Amino acid sequence: MTPIAPFIEPRASDPRFATPRRYQMVIGGKRVGAQSGEVLTRESPADEGVIFAEIPKGGRADSEAAILAARPAFDHGPWPRRSGGQRSRLIARPGGTDRPAP
Repeated sequence: MTPIAPFIEPRASDPRFATPRRYQMVIGGKRVGAQSGEVLTRESPADEGVIFAEIPKGGRADSEAAILAARPAFDHGPWPRRSGGQRSRLIARPGGTDRPAP
């Protein structure tokens, strides 16, 4: 049996925390920020004050844009012709989009 490696707590000095990771929403096949420009920040639970992620704060306008983009994409795109397994693999892939991996 392989022993479980001990958890090593990241430090604020870790270069991976030098700049927060910035996430975007995918609407109409494009990566976009919130229309309001607002973001939510996530702080490291291990190091107070260290921001490790910025996430778009989507609002009503973003939801409406996503809904309007989703219907034609579903009706005329490749998604409805894919099997459940194919959809699952695409969603689970990093980036989670229907675009080919780079």
